[in-house]
Amino acid sequence: MHKVDIKRIIRLNDLPYLSYSDLILDEPSFLSLLSSFYGEHKEPFPKIIGALDLDNPQGLVSFAKKVLLQDENTTRKIAGIDGGDRESILELIDGVYDYWRNSERYLYYVNRGDIKDIGPRRFTQKCTEFATTVQMLYRDVYEGVLGHGQTVYRNIPAGGNAGMLYRYFKVDFPADLQFLNACPLMESVVIFPPFICSTKQNKRVGYFFEKDSRLKPTDIDTENMSGAFIRICDKKGLVYIDKEYQSFLVALGNLFKLDSYDEKRDGVPDFVLVFGTTNGEPKSYYYRDGKMLVGVCPKKAEVDYFGYMKKMVLTLYNLLTIDEGRLPIHGAGVEIHLKDGRVKNIVFLGDSGAGKSETLEALRIVAGEYIDKMVTIFDDMGTLTLSNDGKVYATGTETGAFVRLDDLDQGYSLRSLDRSVFLNIDVPNSRVVIPIETFETAKTPHGLDMFLLADNFTDTHEGIKFYEDPHEAMNDFAKAERMALGTTSEKGLTSTFLGNPFGPMQERDRVMEYLPDFFKAMAAAKVPLGRLYTRLSLEGMKGPETGARALLKAVYDLR
Repeated sequence: MHKVDIKRIIRLNDLPYLSYSDLILDEPSFLSLLSSFYGEHKEPFPKIIGALDLDNPQGLVSFAKKVLLQDENTTRKIAGIDGGDRESILELIDGVYDYWRNSERYLYYVNRGDIKDIGPRRFTQKCTEFATTVQMLYRDVYEGVLGHGQTVYRNIPAGGNAGMLYRYFKVDFPADLQFLNACPLMESVVIFPPFICSTKQNKRVGYFFEKDSRLKPTDIDTENMSGAFIRICDKKGLVYIDKEYQSFLVALGNLFKLDSYDEKRDGVPDFVLVFGTTNGEPKSYYYRDGKMLVGVCPKKAEVDYFGYMKKMVLTLYNLLTIDEGRLPIHGAGVEIHLKDGRVKNIVFLGDSGAGKSETLEALRIVAGEYIDKMVTIFDDMGTLTLSNDGKVYATGTETGAFVRLDDLDQGYSLRSLDRSVFLNIDVPNSRVVIPIETFETAKTPHGLDMFLLADNFTDTHEGIKFYEDPHEAMNDFAKAERMALGTTSEKGLTSTFLGNPFGPMQERDRVMEYLPDFFKAMAAAKVPLGRLYTRLSLEGMKGPETGARALLKAVYDLR
C-alpha cells in the first residue's frame, strides 16, 4: 500500500462534538489535508469537477456541506449528472478519503488537571467516536452523490492509526533540565491495527559517544515535543520525541515497558533521551548530568529510523549497568523447557546479523519430541550479573522485538497483525515491532546454563565447538567477529567488542577490568562456553539448521 509521506496529528481537545460529522469540514486539519491533496494532484480534473467548482479545497468543502444539508439546488444538479460524470465525482471523493487513510494519522488528548480530564478508557472511546464520525462523513457525501445506499460496506480503519493520552507532570529533574517539564508525558496509547508507518531511513548508521554538550531550553521545540516514561529492568527512563518522529512513540510501547509517571513513586529518572533536538549538533551523543545519563539525537533526516531511538535507549541503559559492574550482552536469551521437566537457560552473544534469532527459530522447528516450550528472556539486549555467590545470572531489557520481516516464518506477521507495528514494509530491511514477553520475565534473573558465541561466517558443519580454555573463550567472545549482512552500514568481516557497540564499546577499558571474572565464574560453575556456527552468511536462512540441531543435542545432554 502506498503511504503518503505526511503525518496528520489531530488534537481531540479541539473536537468536543465528535458526533457531528459536518464539523470536521471546518477543521483546519481537514483543510490542510485538502490543500495537500490538491497540491499532489495537479493533473487536469474532468470537466464536471471544474464545472461544479470541485477542483479546489474550498469548493469541495462547500459542495460537501450542501450534500449533507440536502440542499435542493445541489440535489437537482446531482440528479441531472450522467453516469460517467457522476463516477468522476465519486472517484474524487474516494481519492480524498484514501489520501487521508494512507497518511499516518495520530490522535491525542492532553489532560490538564481540570474538570475536562479523561481516563484511558474514555480516551479510547473518543478515538473510536472520531473514526465513526469520519467514516459517516465519507458515506453521507459519497451516497449523496451516488443517489442511493450501497450493497457492500467495508468497515476499514478511518480514524487515527494511533491515539496518545497525555498529561503534564512535574518530574524531579536537575535544575538545568527543568525546562523538559513543559512537554507532556504519555499516560496511555491506543493502537488501531494494522499500524503501518514509513521512515526516511531503513537502517542505522554509526554509534553514540559521550560529548560535553549540555541540553539547553532553546534546543527543543516544546510545542512539538512529548514524552513517555519507560522501565527497563530496575532502571527508569524518560524518552522525549519530536512530532516529526511520532510513530516512534507508538513503537516504543511495543518494545519496552511503558508506564505512567508517578511524581511520588518515581522521582528522578535514571536516564533521559531527547529525540529531535534543534541544537545543530552533527551527530547523536550522550552526556552525564550527575548520576543521570542524557541522550541527545538532533532532528535530522538520517535519524528518521526507529533503530536509532531503540539503540540510543539501550546504550544509556547499558552504560548504567557498566557503572554497576554488570555485563551488557548484545544477543539473545532463551529459557528452554524440555519435555522431561528440565529447564535450561541459554544465552547467545553476537552483533546484528550473526544468526541468533534465526537459530532460535530453527530450534523451534527441529525441537520435535524433546522441547515442550521456549520462553524468550531477551531478543536483542540483555545483562549478565555476577552474584556474590559466584554465579552468573541473565536479565532482559526489552519486552518486545524489533525484527526484520524476512526473519519471521511465513505467515507469522499476518497472525500477529493485530498487535504489531510495521515499518517500511515495501523496502529492504523492513521491520516489525512486536511484543514477545512480559516485563516480569525480562527482569527476573535467570541462572546461566550455557553461553554461546554466534559465528555466521565459518564454513563448517560442526554445529557447535565448545571451549576447553575459558581465557580463549573470553578472547573470542570479546572479539565477536561476524560477516555483516546489510542490516547496518558495515560491510565484510567485522569485529565489535563483545558484539555490543551500545555501551561496552564506549567503555571498553572499564569492562575489561571485570570481564575475566565472569568467564572464571562460568568456568568454575561448569557452564559450557561454545562457538555456535550459524552459517547465515553462507546459506542464508537454511544455514542455522545445522547449528540448531547441534544445540538441541547439547541442551538435552546438560545435567
